[in-house]
Amino acid sequence: MPNYGSSGDCRTLELGSPSESEVSGALITTSLTRATNIINSYLERPYPELVPFAAGDVPAMIDDIATAIATYFVKRARFPGPGPLAEQTKADYYDKSIEDLKAISKGELKLPELTSKIKRDIKSTQSGYAPIFGVSDTENSVVSPTRLDDEADDRNE
Repeated sequence: MPNYGSSGDCRTLELGSPSESEVSGALITTSLTRATNIINSYLERPYPELVPFAAGDVPAMIDDIATAIATYFVKRARFPGPGPLAEQTKADYYDKSIEDLKAISKGELKLPELTSKIKRDIKSTQSGYAPIFGVSDTENSVVSPTRLDDEADDRNE
């Protein structure tokens, strides 16, 4: 199962461009894995046939949420301890993302990329459909013999 989110965005988002020694790849990968697990726990109920997502099929909103949650975990690991920065960071990255996940889980917020892929959500738009043009009887749908002759003449037959 691939992780959702972007490690590059997680590294540069609000952190500047720290070096590998400042923010290790292992920390980012672990943070993305934790974010992916949290997201899957919220999305298994509304989208059971699609979760976990395959690589390349992750909706854009889910990638953004995963990156935000992972960024929170990275910042928390880099700057531990209580304080206004920690609470503001939690509110900006973690709390907002969890609110969005709860709304998705309850069905209040839909993921447009997934809505059309779930068979149980697809409804027919043809019920009660009446064409706006008249349908003539079958004699009008027969090809005219003169047209057939004209086409044969064009082919030099």
